[in-house]
Amino acid sequence: SFKKYYWWFQAGGWSVYIALNASLYYLQEELTTPIIYWLLITWLACTGLTELLRGIIIRFHWLKLKRFQVVPRLIIMVLIMSTMMTTLSWMYELIIANSPMQFDFSRWIQNGISYSLAFVIWCSMYFLINTLENFRKAEIENLRWEALKNETELIRLKSQLNPHFMFNAMNVIRALVDENPKRSKEAITQLSSLLRNTLQSGEHKVIPLSQEIEV
Repeated sequence: SFKKYYWWFQAGGWSVYIALNASLYYLQEELTTPIIYWLLITWLACTGLTELLRGIIIRFHWLKLKRFQVVPRLIIMVLIMSTMMTTLSWMYELIIANSPMQFDFSRWIQNGISYSLAFVIWCSMYFLINTLENFRKAEIENLRWEALKNETELIRLKSQLNPHFMFNAMNVIRALVDENPKRSKEAITQLSSLLRNTLQSGEHKVIPLSQEIEV
């Protein structure tokens, strides 16, 4: 199930995101030690923020909301998380990487869009997988109900069939009593044996073919 492998998807997804960013920095010959540290911080921060978002989604039952209800909530959360990541990136450059004390608005917007896209992809994948998981559970539940319905119908048919069988068998034996007493005794013995086996096997849903033939 999705819950069982959630952390594999979470860790793997953000690892792919960090690997792509590392590749871009490497191709631009900018993969320095401070950048590597920042990528590790990004992995931890994005994992933590999306885990916090997941807690909010579960706590307030966003998965049960209509699309027009949940989308605005997700947009607000994506904007908040992307702003937090962009601010954290700028602070890291100022404090740790010893970059000049200046604010580049265009780069701020660029980083914000990049993080927003990453969080939008995460939200889309999370809701898509949960939707598919719920659909699979609903299908299994429908199959169980269908099986229960068929089993109930079979029991009802058996309950209707058994009295008819008994009436017919008793009528046949009654006719044999006068015509062939010996044969009627054998029929009574066979009927009692059949009823005994029916009672013994009634608790089992499946009966071996050899036992059925023997009866």
